[in-house]
Amino acid sequence: MDTKSTGNGDLILLKFWATWCSPCKVMAPIVEKVLSEEDFNNVQLVNINVDEEPDAAREYRIKAIPTLLLVNSDKKVINTLVGSASLEEVKEFLSSNP
Repeated sequence: MDTKSTGNGDLILLKFWATWCSPCKVMAPIVEKVLSEEDFNNVQLVNINVDEEPDAAREYRIKAIPTLLLVNSDKKVINTLVGSASLEEVKEFLSSNP
C-alpha cells in the first residue's frame, strides 16, 4: 500500500489499481493533479495495488478497477467512483461528499 499525504487527512481516497490496467494508468495523473489543488488539500491518497493487496480489494468488495473510494474520518465509505474518469469527474466525485 502506498500512502501519500496531501493534507490533514480529513478524507482518505482509496485508489484501487493494477500495473496491467490501462485505465488505471490514465487515471493516475488525473488523480494526482486534482489532489494537488488547494480545494482538495484535506484528502490523503492511499494507492492499493489489487495484485499486491488482494485482501484489501476483497474487504472493500472491489469488482473492477480503477475504483476510487472516498472514506471519511469515521472510516465510512461516503462515495465511490468505478472506471476511468475525466479531471472534472474526479473533482465532482471528491466534492460531492456528504
